[in-house]
Amino acid sequence: MNDELLRIADLQFLFSFDGFLKIELPPSYDAFTEVKKESNPLIFSFLAAISLPKIKGKRVFSTEIWELYATKKGYFLKVCFPDSSFPPPRVGIFSSDFSEGEIFCSPLLVNPLYTPLDQLLMVNILANGKGLLIHGAGLNIDGRGILFAGKSNSGKTTMARLCKNEKNAVVLSDDRVILRKIKNRFFIYGTPWHGELEEVSNQGVPLDKIYLLNHGSKNLMVQLKGSQAIGQFLRFAILPFWNHEGMRFILKFSEQLVKEIPCNKLYFVPDKDIINQIL
Repeated sequence: MNDELLRIADLQFLFSFDGFLKIELPPSYDAFTEVKKESNPLIFSFLAAISLPKIKGKRVFSTEIWELYATKKGYFLKVCFPDSSFPPPRVGIFSSDFSEGEIFCSPLLVNPLYTPLDQLLMVNILANGKGLLIHGAGLNIDGRGILFAGKSNSGKTTMARLCKNEKNAVVLSDDRVILRKIKNRFFIYGTPWHGELEEVSNQGVPLDKIYLLNHGSKNLMVQLKGSQAIGQFLRFAILPFWNHEGMRFILKFSEQLVKEIPCNKLYFVPDKDIINQIL
């Protein structure tokens, strides 16, 4: 087995790859590699398989490209792109808290973590009281974490680029970031999953402000509080609907978040004036 140690959002992953797999993780993972193994990393083994394990359990969630099944001991996850011969299907068998698992895949697949498996793993891990994966751009501006949350084409990459140019910000990611609460303080972390900007960082910094992005004819900021803030914020979260305890945790997490961190809906024109107004 060939091992790869990664740290994402202050969680250490040990990926062990079967020697029959030729692994080429995307360059965005380079910033997250580690050398020293901790006592309790999250452990996932990737095994080459011509035929995949038979699915067991009750189906609890499905989309066009993946299905999740619950058993008494954990979960089966099947990832399959129905209209394409590539990437080939993968089947994962995981513990109930997703702290360990085995993923069976074709030896032809050079990146066994190929989306959506990478982010599905993270969503399920975070749902166990650890945090939340967000559609958003994250920036480190002089030690202050800024979140610009938004769906596709909402301006995440634009805001990240403007902050980088105008404020010399470190881009954590312009598409997916992770929020966690560590020692009673909210942090924002970079991930390997970027958008058009193709810049990522393994940094984690205290979260200072949240902006929910909307294109507008002029720059306008609307402060959100309470249930309105929670509802608007969760539109940009990647949620584990199949995990009832996880959803309860996320609702409580989000309630605490919007109480402690200013949350604003932001309508903006994509030029540097908006950066000088809000930061």
